[in-house]
Amino acid sequence: MRQFAALLFAGLALPAGGSAALAGSACYRVVVDPAQYRTIEENVLVAPEREVAHYVAAVTRQVEQNVIVQRERTVTHFVPAVTRLEAENVLVRAASQQVHVVPAVTRVTSESVELTPARTVSHTIPAEYRTMTENVLVAPAHREWRVGLKHGDTVGCWVDVPALYTPRTREVQVRAEQTIDETIPPTYGTRQREEVVEPAHEVVTEIPAVYETRERPVVVEPAHSVEETIPAVYGTRMVEEVAEPAHTVTETIPAQYAVRERQELVSPAARRWAPAPGDGYCAHPAAY
Repeated sequence: MRQFAALLFAGLALPAGGSAALAGSACYRVVVDPAQYRTIEENVLVAPEREVAHYVAAVTRQVEQNVIVQRERTVTHFVPAVTRLEAENVLVRAASQQVHVVPAVTRVTSESVELTPARTVSHTIPAEYRTMTENVLVAPAHREWRVGLKHGDTVGCWVDVPALYTPRTREVQVRAEQTIDETIPPTYGTRQREEVVEPAHEVVTEIPAVYETRERPVVVEPAHSVEETIPAVYGTRMVEEVAEPAHTVTETIPAQYAVRERQELVSPAARRWAPAPGDGYCAHPAAY
């Protein structure tokens, strides 16, 4: 209801006398004067003059013609190479060295060491707070012009709106944060360490090369190509020839008119404020 009243109020001017006149106890309602129209006849174009093109297909005829069935071409024949087998000594595996690693010889000894040094640790005691609640002013007392519906009429009235308060909670510090230092002594223990008596070393073993007799192909006559020319082949076929090409014929269609009626606005609808009959319209202004 308040949204409707706000939209309605946005489109209307205040009654005669301005805001000073509305400050009293008098109430008003909205009166609507309907719009006035008149009928006008006019001659309008229904379809403009235009040209329509009609397509006329082409006229053809069959003609006998000599054509190449298969063109002259050259065919290449591949002759593979002629080879023979020859024996040769081939290295299968080259000479190499094999390295063996002899691990180091070690012994374990014990010694006393400091595990953790002396240190100072700080402990923090957090601050303490308490919660306080107080009333805060959200909106002060004021007077509003409100518009609503009463008995089928739109009525506007001045309404006194009281101040609005709301509770708000906040935290207050009671004791500040504190830091206390604590000294922790060092700790000791026994640690074992490994000593090298004889370091690791490598032993190298020589592995001889390995050879093998194998046969490989040798080209006696290389591969080559032989070309052969095949003559063209001719024949006759029927082809379609255009005797008369396709064309278009243009036809002119005249423009068309018609009489139409339309409504013209003489004076638009208007809304205005008028005094409401009696005081019953403002009996409960807070409900608008």
